[in-house]
Amino acid sequence: MTEAGEVRLTAECGLVIGRYTPEVAGELEEPVSCPSCGATTGITLIAFGRDARLLCGEGHEWADDHIPASAVRQMMHLVTTGQPVVFPGVHLQVMLQPVLDEPHTLAKMPPDGEGTQSSEQDWWEIRAGVANHVPVFTECLNQARKLAFRALPGDGDLYARLYPSAGGSALDAHMSVLLAALAMYQASYLTRVERIRELPLADVAALLRPGRSAALRKVRPLAVDPDQHVHLRVTDIDRLETSSPDDWDRWARTATDLVAYNIEIAHRWLKVLQQDRYDPDQDIRVFRLDDRVFEDDTTWYATVR
Repeated sequence: MTEAGEVRLTAECGLVIGRYTPEVAGELEEPVSCPSCGATTGITLIAFGRDARLLCGEGHEWADDHIPASAVRQMMHLVTTGQPVVFPGVHLQVMLQPVLDEPHTLAKMPPDGEGTQSSEQDWWEIRAGVANHVPVFTECLNQARKLAFRALPGDGDLYARLYPSAGGSALDAHMSVLLAALAMYQASYLTRVERIRELPLADVAALLRPGRSAALRKVRPLAVDPDQHVHLRVTDIDRLETSSPDDWDRWARTATDLVAYNIEIAHRWLKVLQQDRYDPDQDIRVFRLDDRVFEDDTTWYATVR
């Protein structure tokens, strides 16, 4: 098993978690205890790769299905950011995706719209904006960020590459989400999907592959505002236009990994949910990832929602 993204966190005073109990058809809280010696304090939680283990003070080691790697990494984030530490459970509660510290100024549209997109795409963008109830690229940014929301705490390799406190790069985290959003936007247009939630993630992954991802450098989604800005930061347009092939390939590969992780966990969830009806060849669409734990909000990217 890989040890990428290893995190260790000791609950000196113990850890209380909720476990589903059929007798009451709900969760009951109980302390985590060592199955070998019964210890309930000094329990160390260890996340590595996509796995998690627990270790008591006597050296006994075990796994608990109610304590996944994602929970350990979310708790460590709360510790390192000085927030109250709570056990998040098996569900994701904490955003680990870093916010890049740079100006949020959106770029001006070129004179006469030169170098942006066709009138046909403009009309599609208007229709898609109505269908999504927000500008279409805003929805793409929201959904692309959710890819990272799910992947960073759950996958040790992505955590190590993108989470700054683990030695990862905030710039790579930002650009991989941006490229995923651009691929989502362009795939939606090419397939004429107006509701982003209906888009198959396989179509997004296809545009991030080597040999195809370079075309995303030229994508310029429009922002619906009085000044007719392009819905991309000035700094991002500079990176789209001037980044080295090595940087670009790394960002596209990371965006691909974010998409692939989300497809994999969606299939894992559907296999349990659908049981005999499960089809391993079914498309995983964006709506399968729609997690309303945090509010859709693009102030992390632009100065306004």
